[in-house]
Amino acid sequence: MKIRRAQKRLFATVVFSVIALVAAGCGNGTETSTGTSPTPAPPSGAVSAIAAQVPGSVKADGTLTVAADATYAPNEFIGTDGHPVVGLDADLAKALGQVLGLKVNVINATFATIIPGLASGKYDLGISSFTDTKEREKTVDSSPTSWPAPRST
Repeated sequence: MKIRRAQKRLFATVVFSVIALVAAGCGNGTETSTGTSPTPAPPSGAVSAIAAQVPGSVKADGTLTVAADATYAPNEFIGTDGHPVVGLDADLAKALGQVLGLKVNVINATFATIIPGLASGKYDLGISSFTDTKEREKTVDSSPTSWPAPRST
C-alpha cells in the first residue's frame, strides 16, 4: 500500500512539474506584426526522463485517463460537434500526454465524481479548475504551486 501511494505521489509530482513546464512554455511566443502571439508548438514527443516516472499500470495501458467537468468554459467544455471535451484543460492534458508518451482520453465527469474516481482508480488524473483544500488533500495529492489556496477574506 505504501509503495502504491509513493508511486501516486511521484506521478502527481511529475504531472505537476510537466504542467509547470508546459505553462511556462506558453508565454514564450513572439508578437507578430498583427499584434497576435503565435501558438507555441506542442512537445514533439515523450521526454524519456519524465516518461520513465509513469506508473507501470498507466504505462502498460498506454493511455492517461483524465476526468474533467466540461461545464466551465473556457477551461473545459463540450465542443460544438457535441463530442470531445475541449478547452484549456483538455489541451493541457494532451500536452502532458505527449511529454509522458501516452495517449490521452479526456472524459466528461461531474465535478463531484472526479476525486472519488481518482481514489477508486477510475481516472489517472483530474483536471478541472480545482482549488487545493485541506479536505481534498486527505484524498488526493496536489501541488501548492499549481493549485493556489483560496484567499481568506
